[in-house]
Amino acid sequence: ITQQVVKNLLLTPEREVKRKVQEVLLARRLEEVLSKDEILWLYLNQVYWGHRNYGIEEASRFYFDKSTSELDLNEASTLAGMVQSPERLSPFKHMERCLERRNYVLNQMRAKGFITEAMYASTLELPITPRTQRPTTLGMASHFVEAIRRQLLDEYGRDTVYTGGLEVHTTVDLTVQVEAEAAVRQGLREFDQRHGDYQVFEPGKLKPDDNVGKMVAERPYVAVVTHVTKDSVELRVGDHVAPLELTPRSRIIPSDKDLAQVFQEGKLFRVVLGKGSGMKPESFLPAPGADAALLCMDPDSREVLAMVGGYDYSLSSFNRATQARRQTGSSFKPIVFSAALEKKVITPSTRIDDAPKVFHIPGKDEPWSPRNFDGKFKGPMLVRTAIALSRNTVAVDVLERVGIDSVLEYAKRIGVTSPLVENFTMALGSTEMTVLEMVNTFSTFASGGFLADPIFVTRVEKRGGEVLFAAEHAPTRVISAEVAYLTTSLLSSVVTEGTARKALLGWEHSAAGKTGTTNGPRDAWFLGYTDYLVAGVYVGFDAPQDLGGHEGGSKTALPIWANFMKAVHRDRPPRQFTVPSGLIQASIDPQSGKLAGPHTPKPREEWFLPGTVPKETAFAPGEVDPGDWTMREIGRGRPLPADPDPVDGASDVAAPDAKLAPKGAHSDDRPQSATPIDDDGF
Repeated sequence: ITQQVVKNLLLTPEREVKRKVQEVLLARRLEEVLSKDEILWLYLNQVYWGHRNYGIEEASRFYFDKSTSELDLNEASTLAGMVQSPERLSPFKHMERCLERRNYVLNQMRAKGFITEAMYASTLELPITPRTQRPTTLGMASHFVEAIRRQLLDEYGRDTVYTGGLEVHTTVDLTVQVEAEAAVRQGLREFDQRHGDYQVFEPGKLKPDDNVGKMVAERPYVAVVTHVTKDSVELRVGDHVAPLELTPRSRIIPSDKDLAQVFQEGKLFRVVLGKGSGMKPESFLPAPGADAALLCMDPDSREVLAMVGGYDYSLSSFNRATQARRQTGSSFKPIVFSAALEKKVITPSTRIDDAPKVFHIPGKDEPWSPRNFDGKFKGPMLVRTAIALSRNTVAVDVLERVGIDSVLEYAKRIGVTSPLVENFTMALGSTEMTVLEMVNTFSTFASGGFLADPIFVTRVEKRGGEVLFAAEHAPTRVISAEVAYLTTSLLSSVVTEGTARKALLGWEHSAAGKTGTTNGPRDAWFLGYTDYLVAGVYVGFDAPQDLGGHEGGSKTALPIWANFMKAVHRDRPPRQFTVPSGLIQASIDPQSGKLAGPHTPKPREEWFLPGTVPKETAFAPGEVDPGDWTMREIGRGRPLPADPDPVDGASDVAAPDAKLAPKGAHSDDRPQSATPIDDDGF
């Protein structure tokens, strides 16, 4: 115990001979100046007791809802036994193991004369009765808590964090967090059902791997179920037979079923090597499926209200909301369009030709031509329609108009901190960013043009009330309220008439957002907001792997976002986005983008920055506009483009990979994926 105190309080965690010698010397010195009781007091007040609880007093209150001075022999011996392996011996998770360990402690106390035979016998008959209501925060917001722990360790050091009695006030809203975790798990389970991940198959639907010598780590195999009991499943891969580690259980076994209902002898299940060696596996693990991240922020305060870094923290502490850098696909387009709005090179009613175009990327011999998801070109369309339908060619055209340098400066100004790809593929999301970074950037639009740092912790106090940290919210205006609103207005069309329409039909809240998908498709995104909250969702594999046909932003990420936002807005009255006073409203012709005339059918109200209102009036139906693109093309003898498909006919299938990938498009520490991005953001 003395060496444990020295190791935890006085030394760093490196495993070196020098450090071990220091540990022994310091332990001897400590025993010279402190009594055994004093050393035990130090140990009990800093050791880990499971479920993120440190110290005996915290453990006592967590497990038994009472102070240590109120514990009886049964409860005290239970806590004493748990120190060896608190998670494995938790009464909330493993009651049988906990009972066995408590009985061992009681036996040792009897043998060493600390309790009588009668006390031993009577306590041995008692059940362990932890608090009747399991703490509602147990296991919740684990990625959130871990992110804060890392932040505190960087700022204050191990000793202060673990033994300083810090009181940390966070921004997490547990009501919002619960809905976030539920939405992510539901979305991933639905993905599993579509693709057979974590699913048990009938013989014949898959071919089992029968001829397997040495198993390769992380390679998936099709195993045969050989035996099922009440609490275990045995599988065979070739000649290798081993039990299945049932994690994550909720992705394998629905809450209303037991093992025997899911697994039967002879059925098939995808696995990877668990414990043991490739020649002698000791266990199998389920072959991993896709994972996801969700982060929700208050755009005005920039407080992070919920963060989910993956399906299950106990399986992977990797936080896909803050640590995973992934290409953003079409969800980056709003940044390009917004920069162009600010420069006044486009308006929502600017008409741009969705047509083939060739670009030269510096350092590349071959030209690059962006393609749309469907391989088609729909001809002239308004900017509002182009972003609603996520037309790639128009996005690159807009980037060319505003200039790469202007977008680089604008992106950094509104919240992008990642190094940006400095060529035309930038418009299609070839830059890798985190969910946190994207949510904070979209919060600049949602807040009316203000940028601020995300806040996870509002206040940190030491024992005694000394304030170590108090968060300061210092928003800076980086774009005008008018440009922010115009961007929001364009993104509202994505929700009302574009790639996100189906998921939000009938929802009373005004919402704005953008889908995003990378080639493959490998990464699926949806970033969106209401007048209350901003949230971003990412779905993908940690290792390079396609999500599967027809997956993407609208089918994979958007449903998670929609389910989450509908849940957290349930008790919030519907609110519209506020229109700034500096904008000018005009009625336009939805076909030409010009001012509506007296005979224009179904004119549309549109907002403009001062000085950008169209000056020409649309021709009446039946009149020929000599400047119209269609008339020019007929004059040149070119065929008319096919009629634009309705929004409902838009496909979720990504286009084939483009020929070129921009240099430096991927971080060195993550799997590489195809670029440029040539899908439509689905």
